[in-house]
Amino acid sequence: MLARNKLKYIQLPFEITSIFSELNFIKGYECSDDNSLIVWFFDEEVGRQKEVEFSLTERRILSREDRMQHFPASQELLLPDQGVRVAKDCRLELGTDVRYETYEVFSILSGERVLMCEQVYYSPFMFDVADIVRTELQKQSFPLIYQSWSEKEKIDYWVLSLYRLRHRTGETGASEDDVFGLGLIHDMRSLEQGVDNLLPFIIQGLSMMESRDINELIQSFNSRTGMSIKI
Repeated sequence: MLARNKLKYIQLPFEITSIFSELNFIKGYECSDDNSLIVWFFDEEVGRQKEVEFSLTERRILSREDRMQHFPASQELLLPDQGVRVAKDCRLELGTDVRYETYEVFSILSGERVLMCEQVYYSPFMFDVADIVRTELQKQSFPLIYQSWSEKEKIDYWVLSLYRLRHRTGETGASEDDVFGLGLIHDMRSLEQGVDNLLPFIIQGLSMMESRDINELIQSFNSRTGMSIKI
């Protein structure tokens, strides 16, 4: 696991601070492996974070094209203990320029693709490919495990999942309540057909975990999902 040193706005070079204001600064990292600085700012035009890479060698902000040209060549990794081979590559997300390291996973026996997964490249910690793939393979069998749980265990799972999702969303500069929406409800129902009956208890548990007013949280949830749950 690769750790990165966090930067404060005051530590950034003039070439960055002269363009991006401290008001929109989210976070930054020193990336010795690429001899660069990576900074995330809130982009008011798209309403999301924007990833900026500053080359310490060239003393300039790299364009999207520059960054893609500097990507390492694709690699293939064998994970025989998991029965798979992995094609490792990179991509820049459209609109935000966030760099991801991508993993296309194939069965060694059949040669068929079994999953696609990725991780943000310039995150505080980079996890080993083997650990990422192992976790994602386990997720594929998760629905069967989930169905064996009690109602309380299911509620606890959703409370923790929403808490983590909201926390990650807040770190990008967006509102944590933005995770509430039809997409979220669709994903929850795909795993738990009866999740609508659990939602009042899930939101109640979430409000307790976040120490947030339950009525305010319910109102935000209902307005963004079009539902009308009540406690």
